[in-house]
Amino acid sequence: MAIINLITCNTEIEATHVKNLLENAGVESYLTNVNATNLGYPYMATLGIEVMIDEKDSQQALEVIKSMGYFEENKCPVCHSKNISVRLRDGKFGKILAVLMMLLAFVPFANMKTTFYCKDCKAKFKL
Repeated sequence: MAIINLITCNTEIEATHVKNLLENAGVESYLTNVNATNLGYPYMATLGIEVMIDEKDSQQALEVIKSMGYFEENKCPVCHSKNISVRLRDGKFGKILAVLMMLLAFVPFANMKTTFYCKDCKAKFKL
């Protein structure tokens, strides 16, 4: 019985919504990083709130969150191209680097979302 991270949400509201839908479908789930976010500790809040599930329920849980629109194929909202990318500095490595910079500067940054770039029309957008 292994516990795995199903999805990482940017806000507690979104994470609670996912958790409630999973539990309505019969999948037990847990949230992590909620206390750090609620206590106003901004350095942990930038990493997001994780929705954790039992590995044996992963298939059912994926079906539930796919019905919510997660894991859909990402498209550019401007030109609807599927030719999009994520830059390294905007990914998980970039978030960890930003947390380290915040710790050194003693200045909290806002919650970060991944930025996508359209290779066709050069638009920047967040999903």
